[in-house]
Order: sequence, then C-alpha cells, then structure tokens
Amino acid sequence: MCDRRWVGCSVAMLAVLVLGVSAEPAAAQANYTYTVIDDLSDCYSAGAPALGNNGEAAFFVQCGAGNGVRKGDGVTSTSIYTYRGVLGDPYSIPDSVVSINDLGFVAFSGAPTGGGSTGYSILYGNGGPLTVVTDTSVQTQWEFVLRPSINNSQAVAFMAASSGAGSYNTVIRADGATFTTIAQPGMSAPGAGTIHQAFEPALNNGGQVEFSVNTLEGVPGIFRGSGGVLTKIVLGGAAGSFAGINDGGRIAFPVSGHLVQSGTGGKLTTIASAGGVFHHVGLGVAAINNSNAVAFWAQTQAGPSGVFVGDGIATQPVLQTGDVLPELGTVTWVGISEEAINDHGQVAFALQYDDGVSTKSAIVRADPILPQITQIKLAATVAGCKTASASVLLDRAAPPGGVVIDIDETNPAASAPTTLKIASNKTSGKFVVSTIPVSAKQTGTVTATLASSTQTKSLAVRPMGVQSVSLSPNPVVGGNGVTGTVTLECAAAPGDITVALSSKKPEVAQPAVPSLLFAAGTQTMTFQVDTSAVTANAIAKIAAKANGITKSKGLTVTP
Repeated sequence: MCDRRWVGCSVAMLAVLVLGVSAEPAAAQANYTYTVIDDLSDCYSAGAPALGNNGEAAFFVQCGAGNGVRKGDGVTSTSIYTYRGVLGDPYSIPDSVVSINDLGFVAFSGAPTGGGSTGYSILYGNGGPLTVVTDTSVQTQWEFVLRPSINNSQAVAFMAASSGAGSYNTVIRADGATFTTIAQPGMSAPGAGTIHQAFEPALNNGGQVEFSVNTLEGVPGIFRGSGGVLTKIVLGGAAGSFAGINDGGRIAFPVSGHLVQSGTGGKLTTIASAGGVFHHVGLGVAAINNSNAVAFWAQTQAGPSGVFVGDGIATQPVLQTGDVLPELGTVTWVGISEEAINDHGQVAFALQYDDGVSTKSAIVRADPILPQITQIKLAATVAGCKTASASVLLDRAAPPGGVVIDIDETNPAASAPTTLKIASNKTSGKFVVSTIPVSAKQTGTVTATLASSTQTKSLAVRPMGVQSVSLSPNPVVGGNGVTGTVTLECAAAPGDITVALSSKKPEVAQPAVPSLLFAAGTQTMTFQVDTSAVTANAIAKIAAKANGITKSKGLTVTP
C-alpha cells in the first residue's frame, strides 16, 4: 500500500485509497482552518512534512528544476537545499524523510554525486550554509546513514549501516562532533533478546531516541534509549513503523493497520483501534506532541480516510478524503509524518486534491479552532491569607490533548498559577488563588486567555476579620460568668489586630472588656461575659468585630 508519508502514489493505488469518497463533497472539518504551505505547482511529488512549534513545515519535493528540501509557514518559503542533477552538486537526496526543530533548522540525508562528498551524509540547515553532521567518507565505520531527526539543541539522531553489514543496523545520536551509540547489533533489548538491527529513530529535546529493533531471537519491538540501558515500549507488530516521541519520552506508534497506541515503558494507552468508527488505523505512521495528542491516519467505516487526532480520551478528524478546501479543491489523499503535530495542536500533511481539472498536490497545515472562554468563576472578595477556588469555563469541550489557559493576576496581595491545563473532553478547569494578609484592601484582576479568547474577573483582597465567636456555658443561669472565644480568619497579620466586643442586650449579658488585642501571629483569644439575674429566659447576642467583619453568638440567660 502507498506509504502514508509519500505523495508519489500511482493512480491505481489512489483509487484504492479514496474508495468511499462521497459523491457530494463535504465541508472541511469545523475544528480547523487550513493554511497552504506550498501548492507544489512546480513539483510532481512530495514527502509528508515535519512540523515545528513555530508553525514551519519542512518537506522533500521532486520538481522539474530538481529535487529539494524546503520549509514554509504559509507566508514565507525557504529552500534548504536543491539537487539539480548537474555537475558540481555536492549531494543528491536519497530519501524523503526530513526533520525540523523549533528554531527552523531542517535535517535531511545526502548521497554522493561525484561533484562533492564521496560518502553518504546527514546534514541540516535553515536556508544558509549546511552543517554536516556525519559523512561516511570521514566516519568510515558506517557505510550508509539515513533518516535524521533533529532537536532544539541541534543534536541529530540517525540510522546507520555499519561497514560491511549491508543493511541499517545501528542508531546514533550526534551532539556536535560527539557520537553516541544508542543501539547496535549485540546490545541487549530487554524482553526481546539481542539486537540484530536497529533503525527508524526519532529524537526528543531531552536527548532520548525512539527506534525499532529486530533481534536474533526473531522478536521485533520499539525501544527508547539515550546511551545506556534501553527501555522497552512495545514488542511485536509495531516495529518498523514511523513512530513519534515527545519530550516526556512518550512514544506513539501504529500496529499493523488496526491500532494506534502510546506509552513510556509501562502500560500502553490506546489512541484508536479498528472497529466502531474506524475500518483501518495507523498504516505505518503516528506523531505525538507534548500534550500527548497523537496524529494518525485512519479510514472510517463509512469509507473516507484521512488524518485524525486523539489522546485516548477523545478523537477528532483533521481532514478527510471528500473534504473541500476552498483554495484547492476536493481532497483525495492525505499523508503524515512522525513529526506531523506540534504543541499548538497544528497538524501538517501532504495531500492530493481534485480541482475539477486534474489531480494536484500540496503541503497544508491545519490550525485548530480552539474553544472560547465564556466565564471565570471567582469570589469577588477574599480575606487576606485565605485561598479562593476559581474556575474557567469553555464554550465546548477541549480537543484531544487538552488546552492550556494563560492566567494573569494583577492583585499585589494575590498569586495564581500562570497556566491552567483543561483536559481533553472537559469544558472547565479549576485553579486556586492564594492571598497574603493585608492591612488595607488591595484590588486587581484575574484574566484567563486562550489564543484570542479572554475573560477577566475583579478580585479584592481585604484585611482579615473575625471567623467565629463561641460562648460557654450556653445557656447559663443569670449572675454566673461565661467564657467567650474569638477566632480570627487567620493568625493575626500583617500586624496586631483589634477586635471590638459588644452586646445587643447589655442589661442581660455584657463582655467584661470592650475589646481584645490580637498580637501578630495569634488566632484565638478568650474573654469573660458578665450576666445579670433574669426572671425569664433572655437572649443576648455577643458580637466581635474586626476590620468591618462581624460575627456574633446568641447567649441564653435563664432564671
């Protein structure tokens, strides 16, 4: 079947892939807008793009003017390298797999041409001079090198065929001039046996490398390593796929066209499976971002196929065959790479479309339409030193991977987290606002922002007051004494606090002192209440007041 990463499918194979496209075109998916990165009008095929957090997509193209590696964001386009097939070209490009980091550096493979290097190479660049990571004419321990993956430190992982091996069997991470062997023949792969081949690497920003292995014992698997003992992710049919890795070390992978899963070395999370909505899923590629949202290819039971995003809780379509993109036409094929999704939830893919005249290709980025913030729930006034529970409400459920709300708080006596994660499929999230004691009211706001959606709530922090008054004994026989206890909302701060005492019926019961002075750090004090003899039951309310906050307790005096 056609590689999900490549737009060079034959017409016959395309007919199989688009089976089930409805006669009536559907609108593109409601949760995304679409940015054309490159309409490939000058090219006849392309590899599936890799996507960085800056929104740039990098991809390999075959064009009339030569084969090349490009990047773009829908506004600007940059050529990283072009092989024209003329004398003097230093490298040809033997593979469609490219990788991009968040700084815009693009890594790709090079092969000898006779006009430059005599070896196979891994290179990267951002539109200027290329950096050579490795060249087999210099690093002669390897016969071939291929499939680079670059991180934000410009470290690059790649697979190599050791000299004389005849096949790719080693995974290397290059940090500048330092080469670290991640996996090679003879190493132990826990649970699988002794490595015979290691290949298809992906690198994260922590230096961890994901890769597939075949072992001498005949057990394939996907593993993760960084230069020491390897971590088993999964054994079996997932090996050999284009799997993605995020900065937490979680790896997303497809399994034989019927399953997409992710894991870190323990229990696996199922993202999607054949049956129910889907007829086929995965088919060789999965990508994952730092919110654990996974992009994957699938074909639905209804027929259309395309790109979906899920996290094991919720799944939503990104683009399917039969969808119509206004700038292009009706989609007939979609393919992704293991770097297809970034931390903003954007998804990049190669596609073919019918514009009513012919079938054409393009590189497109889907930009998620995020939920809107509808409300912040938060008490308007909070006592200094108390905490307040706040909630952010969305107009619809958060997409797979959830959303991150930016929180901004301006009250000098309050503090709140700078971000709030609302989980996938949830319509709200909670956070706590902490306060400090104040001697005078402090005012400010709490603002929640998600993309262009913003809501603001006013927050006042007031000086602490009385929390409670208790009296014992209660009831009491008139003429006998009573002990009163006053408790502040917090230990007195930022200095001493004076509490005024009073009675609604001083002729029945009266505090022995008019006030209490709570020294800083004190939360509870007692006082005496004098009572008078009565001929019938009487109730006197004993009140305590501090900083405008009053609490009282009824004292029953009996004959």
